[in-house]
Amino acid sequence: MLFDIPKIDYHILCDENHINKQLELEKLKIAATKYGFLIIKNHPIKSKNIMNVFSIYKQFFNQSIKDKNKVNMSNTSSNRGWGGLRAEKVNKNFNFDYKEIFDCGPNINFKHKFEELTYYSKNIWPEQIPLFEKTIMSFYKSCEIISLSILKQIEISLNYSSNYFADKFNIPMSLLRCNYYPQRSQELSNKDFGIATHTDYGCLTLLFTNGTPGLEIELASKKWGEIIAKKNEIIVNGSIAPGPDYKLYLTKEFAEQEEEFLSIKDKSRYVAEVKTFKNFVITVPEDIDINDYNTIVIWCESFSEFITAAKYK
Repeated sequence: MLFDIPKIDYHILCDENHINKQLELEKLKIAATKYGFLIIKNHPIKSKNIMNVFSIYKQFFNQSIKDKNKVNMSNTSSNRGWGGLRAEKVNKNFNFDYKEIFDCGPNINFKHKFEELTYYSKNIWPEQIPLFEKTIMSFYKSCEIISLSILKQIEISLNYSSNYFADKFNIPMSLLRCNYYPQRSQELSNKDFGIATHTDYGCLTLLFTNGTPGLEIELASKKWGEIIAKKNEIIVNGSIAPGPDYKLYLTKEFAEQEEEFLSIKDKSRYVAEVKTFKNFVITVPEDIDINDYNTIVIWCESFSEFITAAKYK
């Protein structure tokens, strides 16, 4: 089954004066609330630049194991560098993924409270491939600009407050990954996939493809289907998904920023971990009377970051 998900014109979406901007915003709202996926066309990254990125990644993956091991991420204890076949398992019900990967992240040149975490490890690069770092980081920055622009337009389409997402990305832990899928061997079983079924843990995923089919997605209806985009289009997976160590608290006072919640955190009541932001249900412990509180707060314990809050009475 081939899904016909919303396709949005990025240029029109970001043009405040365009006559069709509202139409694109409506399509974006449908994509964000009904599908969790959309396709972006007419974006500012040129097709030749995308193909150049794929080409230089292919040059890397075509190297010998000895050369790729020089930047093996197993030596860094972080998502930086190369991961070989079977290095990752995204679903416990299947075998380790039959793919290779190369990861890099942001270059943050200022002091911050999370800098010792592995999410912010330094990038490592293959020295034997000229312009690899320059090409990939230029592409990373272009993707970052597009991602923040899309999030801004999601704010508008859903009538969220201005800069609802902005302060969540002051210290980005964004990851740029290239997945390389070797030709499938006849020896592989039905437990072996290039990448097994999974949910991306980030807020927004931009997926670029070389036109090769095979990507399938699951919608909120629980139906699976294929999704195909042209080489110059971007598939966007936009689930406002929890990051590491998200917790749900109940409070007696409404808080809408970090300082406000910290001032009442010792008086709040921890309820449960948050594993997903899509139609989740949490069982409240019997010793908690929700009538004693009026606000739900989502808080990232690992990063001591305020995520969101809602007043329920």
